Amino acid sequence: MSNADGDPAKHPKVGAESANGASVQVRASLRHENISRFLEISRTNFVIEPVASILFAIGLWQYGDIRRIGVWIALVWALAVLRALLSYHIKREDPPEERLREWGFAVSVATCLAGGVWASGLVFLWPLEATAEASLFSLILTMAVMAVAGVVLVTVAIYTPAASMFLLVTGVVAAVGLIWQPAVDSNSTLMGLLLAVLLLAALAWQINRLHAGQARLRAELDAANEAATAAHRAKSEFVANISHELRTPLNAVNGFSEIIKDEAFGPVGNEHYLEYVNDIHNSGTRLLEVINDILDLSLLETGNKSLAAERVDVREVVSSVIATTQARADDAGVTVKKLFSDSPAYLLADRQLLKQILSNLLSNAVKFTPLGGEVAVEVKFAPNNDLVMIVDDNGIGMSPEDIAMAKAPFSQVDASLARRFEGTGLGIPLVKSLVELHGGSFRLQSELSVGTRAIATFPANCIQH
Repeated sequence: MSNADGDPAKHPKVGAESANGASVQVRASLRHENISRFLEISRTNFVIEPVASILFAIGLWQYGDIRRIGVWIALVWALAVLRALLSYHIKREDPPEERLREWGFAVSVATCLAGGVWASGLVFLWPLEATAEASLFSLILTMAVMAVAGVVLVTVAIYTPAASMFLLVTGVVAAVGLIWQPAVDSNSTLMGLLLAVLLLAALAWQINRLHAGQARLRAELDAANEAATAAHRAKSEFVANISHELRTPLNAVNGFSEIIKDEAFGPVGNEHYLEYVNDIHNSGTRLLEVINDILDLSLLETGNKSLAAERVDVREVVSSVIATTQARADDAGVTVKKLFSDSPAYLLADRQLLKQILSNLLSNAVKFTPLGGEVAVEVKFAPNNDLVMIVDDNGIGMSPEDIAMAKAPFSQVDASLARRFEGTGLGIPLVKSLVELHGGSFRLQSELSVGTRAIATFPANCIQH
């Protein structure tokens, strides 16, 4: 089958079905999230009515029937206890997604029953005598009952079935309770109650839309984050695979060019060929170093880089790295010195990675230090027994913006001496990642035209004696 045949754009029906499937999955995910958040909110909102019922009873006990008020309070508290037990059971059981709708319906029913009992306060709490003062309290009671119902409605508005059922039951019970009172104008009462219900419905709808928009935005952000993570992982794996593929022919190029350069099987016969072979070998070696850095950084980013930890003499490693870098420092006219504490410094670390850390730092220091400058490598113990390795130079230095750029992979600090040697901009990011792989920390201190200090700190629990 050709590529065109497999292109979803060539098959709109297949593409539409795929898009519809993704849309259905997103809607299901949002619905589950709404139910989960509704269940979580319901664990706290059941305290609203019981607390308000006590306040109402205190304010209206002298106008109503004490027994009826007591019955109403008992009903409100009974529903609150029922909802609390239901919420506790759901939290303890932690139901799977396929059962969320069942539990959501159960909590919705319990909430609606509580709303109906609360609205029945217009019957149980209504003043017995039709005095002017009692009429005022009747009005206050009606407004207060609807206000508390509105507060509860706001807390359940995230879940449309619960909000709709709660508003319907509460509104119907409130209407029946008001019509039941002989001193109340039925037409005016129903019109006012209808207006209040419509306002609460509009408020609930708006809140539900806000919740839905937030949930959709979170879902989109999560999807984008997952896509970015997957793309980053794919990039790192691709770079790692390409690096592996490039290393094999490069090893052959370097190996054979070294044999010819050393004239292992006899003289080449022409000095120009030897010069060219030497250039090939040097270029291949440099390219292999770059590929190794890219591979190491990719492995670190994907979490596939492991430590071959052993007891390492840090001072011996520093001396070895300085000896390796000495030729480059001599060519640049830079003096390299080492400063050691009197105490032996042994570290539980990966020897090769430790050499790589110091080599990158020392190479950078030599690269950015002008003729006649000095680079110092210091190993010492901090007051908290951490082991600190410092590479200090009096080179061109960096501004705070340059430091931030130096810590980013593939970035180059654009300064007058920055291009003395070619580089990929991987040195500092790789050092930082390798130090952190050992459980340590890395920081840069620098000032333009003064110098740079690179500080790698290894925790005390890595120190060996």
